[in-house]
Amino acid sequence: MANYTTLSMGSRGDSVKELQRQLNSNGYTLDVDGIFGNKTLTAVKDYQTKNNLSVDGIVGNQTWGSLAGGAQKTAGSVSAATNTAAPDNTLRGVSDATAGKVTEYEKGYTPSAAVQAAERYLQELQKAKPGAYSSPYEAQLNEMYDAIVGRKDFSYDVGSDPLYRQYREQYMGLGRRAMQDTIGQAAGLTGGYGSSYAQQAGQQAYQTYLQQLNDRVPELYREALARYEAEGEVQRQNYAMLADRENTAYGRHRDEVGDYRDDLATAYQQFQNERNFDYGQYGDMLDYYRQKAAQENSDYWTQTQYDYQKERDAVADEQWAKQYALSAAKSTGVSSKKDGDTAADTYENEKITVEGLGSYTVTKLLELVKQGKVYYDPNDGKYKNKQGGGGR
Repeated sequence: MANYTTLSMGSRGDSVKELQRQLNSNGYTLDVDGIFGNKTLTAVKDYQTKNNLSVDGIVGNQTWGSLAGGAQKTAGSVSAATNTAAPDNTLRGVSDATAGKVTEYEKGYTPSAAVQAAERYLQELQKAKPGAYSSPYEAQLNEMYDAIVGRKDFSYDVGSDPLYRQYREQYMGLGRRAMQDTIGQAAGLTGGYGSSYAQQAGQQAYQTYLQQLNDRVPELYREALARYEAEGEVQRQNYAMLADRENTAYGRHRDEVGDYRDDLATAYQQFQNERNFDYGQYGDMLDYYRQKAAQENSDYWTQTQYDYQKERDAVADEQWAKQYALSAAKSTGVSSKKDGDTAADTYENEKITVEGLGSYTVTKLLELVKQGKVYYDPNDGKYKNKQGGGGR
């Protein structure tokens, strides 16, 4: 017999891959990954059951030899052996209840109500996945950002400054009045006559106010710059406040996505736990009823073999007793057989003594032996009473 590598649950390597290929060639659908896991164990036990091997899930020389020997035998196969009571690899003696359970479980795994409920919940949760984030502030933020980035650099045009124009009107008006007052005062000194002096003095008074106006320009520049910078700061503050709202909205969305993922992971794990537990129970029940069927089959063949052997032993004992009775009758000289007597005549005429009972014809003695009332003691070569009494 060839020697093979013994494999069992947890084994790994090329030998496991070869086992998986051999099982697949016998109708199974295993991944050839070189790992002896639950699926491979279930397939091995199923193969051992269907091929009348020891159902232990261990792949030794017997299972390897069966795999290498050819086609798989199913529960319905019939042996070609005849005229013998020896087992023929057919599953017999299996009760209807056990056979029904094996048939039921061999149809395949059907998820329980708990597994189906967990799967439905997982599928519903997958459909409820949050959509992509859509910002409610994106347009405003873009507009405000463009306004800040695209804002022109500060420049000051005194002529276009409304405040400057206001001051100019004010100072020019004051200058004109001062010039008129100065000219009038000068004319009063000259008896009401105008003079170049008066004109010069009036012009100087007017220029004085214009100079005061010019002196206000740097102040107006600083005020304009302050207004420009304040406007920019307001823009930046408004943008920052809107950006905070955007961050808050996005954070809420990320929290929603995170909660969804947590719920999804929990639902998936719950589904896997339910399915693994349920499938494990299915595998256990399938193994249990297959082993039960194999045990009932084994018990049937054991009983059949026992009954057959018992029958053969009885026949052998009867034949031996007949032969011995004839031999004993001849050796004791009690034979009354005459020429022409048949074997039946000899059984009717020859008598053998049974200790404690008396003498009996061979035919009667054989009946007593078969009934268990008489036995032969080889120690002293005599037939003896087994029940302690009796008659002819």
